[in-house]
Amino acid sequence: MNRSFAAYLTIMVATIMLVCAFVFGVNWLVDPLWYHGGNRLTGENFRFDERAQKINALLPEKGAYDCIIFGSSRTVVLPASAIPGHRCFNLAFSAGTMEEFVPYAAYLKSIGMDPKIIIIGVDDFQFYKGDAEMTVPSFITQKKPPRSVWLSYLTLDAFGMSLHALMGASGDEWMIGRNLEVSRLQLNKYDPQTDKSGLIPAQSYNVGRSADYAKIRALFPTAQMVGYVPPLSAWRIANMRKAGALDAYLDIIRQAAQHFDRFNDFGVPSEITADPANSYDGSHYSPAINHAIAAVLIEGDASPALDLKHLSREEVEASYLAALEKYQDGMNQRTR
Repeated sequence: MNRSFAAYLTIMVATIMLVCAFVFGVNWLVDPLWYHGGNRLTGENFRFDERAQKINALLPEKGAYDCIIFGSSRTVVLPASAIPGHRCFNLAFSAGTMEEFVPYAAYLKSIGMDPKIIIIGVDDFQFYKGDAEMTVPSFITQKKPPRSVWLSYLTLDAFGMSLHALMGASGDEWMIGRNLEVSRLQLNKYDPQTDKSGLIPAQSYNVGRSADYAKIRALFPTAQMVGYVPPLSAWRIANMRKAGALDAYLDIIRQAAQHFDRFNDFGVPSEITADPANSYDGSHYSPAINHAIAAVLIEGDASPALDLKHLSREEVEASYLAALEKYQDGMNQRTR
């Protein structure tokens, strides 16, 4: 072999190995996919691929958790560490749907988990008619281990995630701390006047979708099922009433409540949801408010939430209408 070619080949191989080592090293330290506890440099990461991140974080300590939380981004903000008496893992992810929670629950059962408590955040959009968008990773449906850390962290995709985290540059302003809890939400201010959500026709809802909650109970028949409606802007509730959709909305959350042992509705208008300072978009509420919610989810007085396990449909509607009337003047003042 020509000596110059051999030298060239040696340099090329050494360069490739150095680049791979550098890429893997950066990814290992930043840990954007949460294989070993998250970012060791700054302590915070962005939400890159929650559906994989959460499982990667769960697996090393799966036997330590007796409580699992499902939900959408509204529930991602719920701090698992604030739930008393149990060690909970928050498996919620952005735009999570009931149709996704079922295969994730089946995956947990396949790896030997048997939680005593299952908490599910119930959102209005989960009941919209039409096919729900699902992005369940193939390893979940196939009940296989996730991609290995070696394969994941030798990729430029992961390297790009790491660089975004180190530079603090991402399309997502949320920051997740080492305990997988939200340490910062987006910084923009919620303007109720521009919030047109809730202005949807009543026929947009599909009550039948609540049957998926029964599938999760069937997988873990001895677990206590705890459901809750995360806070929702009072202006959105007012929009539902204006659009004639409030009755249908109350029907779906009442129907969902029947599948749970405990169910509290924090979406009823209250001092929390009638104050735009508590949310950046009327849908996601501050970590402090979610901390207070977590403390009363499984036991105790959850006021101002409504206990839908002990209220009739008529009582729930009366409570909503009374709350809207109570806070209407303050809401009007804030939008002038």
